[in-house]
Amino acid sequence: IDNAKIHLNKGDCYLINITSTKTIYNEKKFISSQDFFRHWLNIFSRYGIYFNSKTNGLASFSPERFIYLKNDIIATEPIKGALKSSYKIPQKKDAQKIWDMDKEIFEHTLVVDLMRNDLYKVCLPESITVYKPFYARISGSLIQMQSFILGKLKKEENLGSCLEKMLPAGS
Repeated sequence: IDNAKIHLNKGDCYLINITSTKTIYNEKKFISSQDFFRHWLNIFSRYGIYFNSKTNGLASFSPERFIYLKNDIIATEPIKGALKSSYKIPQKKDAQKIWDMDKEIFEHTLVVDLMRNDLYKVCLPESITVYKPFYARISGSLIQMQSFILGKLKKEENLGSCLEKMLPAGS
């Protein structure tokens, strides 16, 4: 956190996403795919990735989709802004509450603009559109602000070049 504050104060960035890492392997081997899916079912995560080879392993969970590519259309679905509901299942008034919070609106707007800018690197500029901005999404007892950004890929781009040009993910 102190290192993040230094970079913010220097103006290196405007927003930092600090995540946590949990090691889920034993001393003998990386977790199995069955263990990965068991962990995944116990958390509120829409997306997961599992990779295991003889020398490397990666398991990751995320509530948001970084990029989705189908034919020549690419989508990114940033989530920024969350509110824990006092109800077991968030209510419509929770969505109104998060939409009334300037900090959440500003933070989400910043990330949407960042991801839109990243799509300009790989898409036809006139094709980029923010679809369903500031959508209120339920995840367990949380309500999250999400937007969908779409664009038409330039002919020379593919999934690999998109990952190369858009990583690290701004959201």
